[in-house]
Amino acid sequence: VNVNGSKVEEKVVVINNPDAKRPFHKRYSTKATLYLLVYSFIGNYWYTHYFYSVLQAKYTMPSHRLNDVPIAMFLATHFYFCTYHVCISNGLLRYVDRMYCENDPK
Repeated sequence: VNVNGSKVEEKVVVINNPDAKRPFHKRYSTKATLYLLVYSFIGNYWYTHYFYSVLQAKYTMPSHRLNDVPIAMFLATHFYFCTYHVCISNGLLRYVDRMYCENDPK
């Protein structure tokens, strides 16, 4: 009931998360995170030769290194790969959804 005495409808938002019922090791978010961790490690460890030789670049910050890459960069790579994959996949799914909804003959 609001100030005027009329009834106000309450809207309840229900979020249906299919991963909520799955065990942690079977969730898609866990699988995607592990994939990106492996992808980040491989990219940082084996493919930095492009960064060093072609671009003539190097990391100058003092840190512990693995294959001449600061260990902190392995973690940073994981964060920005997650961001890229979420933004690109979300944008792609929205694009496909809108393309098919516009052509829906309803």
